[in-house]
Amino acid sequence: MNCKIKNLSPNSFAKFGGVIEPGEEAGFEVLLQEKEQVGWRLAISRIDNKGIGKLARHPNTIEYFAPLNGIPLMCVSGTKEPSDLQVFLLDKPIYIHKNIWHATMSLSDYAVLSICENLYVESEEYVLNTPLEVVVKEVG
Repeated sequence: MNCKIKNLSPNSFAKFGGVIEPGEEAGFEVLLQEKEQVGWRLAISRIDNKGIGKLARHPNTIEYFAPLNGIPLMCVSGTKEPSDLQVFLLDKPIYIHKNIWHATMSLSDYAVLSICENLYVESEEYVLNTPLEVVVKEVG
């Protein structure tokens, strides 16, 4: 399966979630909040895979991803069955909505992400018919 890597922007990522970018004014700005009273967890994910064979989605939690090291990629699909897979260069923090199919991989040897989500995460998996692999083509 071939997908072009897209740049993150509020417009390009809007159907999947949001891009976390600081406002221009000093002060405290709430970007997203959960209305239900739930616990949450903060995790670190080290990824070194250059491809994905399955995606996950979580019907009960929004997820926050922040790149810490390396060059991570975020694969997402907002369809009921993930047929329209899009790949983004994860160079800024993002959040994804509930029920968004997603997986991560790395363009570099490895990448590290910080992840925040509900304490209890319901999860569904979808196995791709054809795995998605990162291929870097040299230009010139």
